[in-house]
Amino acid sequence: MQSVYDCTTMQSVGLQVSPKDATWEYEGTHSFQLNKIGVAHALGKRFYFDDFSVSEWNPYTPLGLLSSAGPGQWAVLGMGGIGSASSTSVSMSGSSSIRGTVANTGVANAGNVNMSGSSLIKGTLSLNTAGRLNKSGTSAVAGGVQQNTATDGVLDQAVADALAASQTAAALPATITSITSVTISNPSQNITITGGAETNVLHITNLNISNGTLTLNAPHGGSFIMNVSGSFNLSGTSSIVLMGGITPADVLYNFVGSGGSVALSGGASVTGIILAPQKGIALSNAIVTGEIISGGSGIAFSGTTQVNNPGP
Repeated sequence: MQSVYDCTTMQSVGLQVSPKDATWEYEGTHSFQLNKIGVAHALGKRFYFDDFSVSEWNPYTPLGLLSSAGPGQWAVLGMGGIGSASSTSVSMSGSSSIRGTVANTGVANAGNVNMSGSSLIKGTLSLNTAGRLNKSGTSAVAGGVQQNTATDGVLDQAVADALAASQTAAALPATITSITSVTISNPSQNITITGGAETNVLHITNLNISNGTLTLNAPHGGSFIMNVSGSFNLSGTSSIVLMGGITPADVLYNFVGSGGSVALSGGASVTGIILAPQKGIALSNAIVTGEIISGGSGIAFSGTTQVNNPGP
């Protein structure tokens, strides 16, 4: 067992203990009395828990699938050209920005980064050794640029993890089968999709919202994987929002194949992780709260577009 929280010192006995409501992780089989858990301290002493809960580990959450490609590492990840695309370049213009708790950008496999206007990458830019950073205006990379062979290795691993995540997600059977496409053109057509405290999987052909809201609702411990085979377009006063206990890191929009487009414009907003291994992504005056991963020919941000990654 290992606590995933920092420990604080309990002065009276000189032991390290986890704070209240800490979460402990254990993988494997372990038998113990259900009324008490005893854990051996490094000094050979023991301490106990009286209140605890046990839940089954779920390997099919967005964070579990993405591993090193996830929002704990990146806000934007250009995979460097998958399928017919030879490279994935990131273009930022206007006052577009990449920001948040984790505001890092990575571009693999000969992809370039082109920044103009007052565009901003708040975090670190990890750029492959064959790529170039082209800047004009007052554009800036606040966290600096990393570009070396070690960075290439980090990017290559992230690309491999993103591809594996997309393939695994696409193969999951749908758990919510009543919705196979989403079209909303006015608020009277708003849709709420309610899931449980597990991985909720949908297979969608197209998702198009021009004026309205799609709400994804699940309790803490739940997540959504939405496999999209066609277009994903939001414009105007349209949005995808979350309810219940889920966060942006609990929602994955996985784009299967190269058909259709991924575009947000006119103030539209999406919450979650966009994973498009074979599609380019275009955002104009739009907001993504979460992460963007693309292996298409380009990732383009213009106007006042923001990618705001709160992390996992």
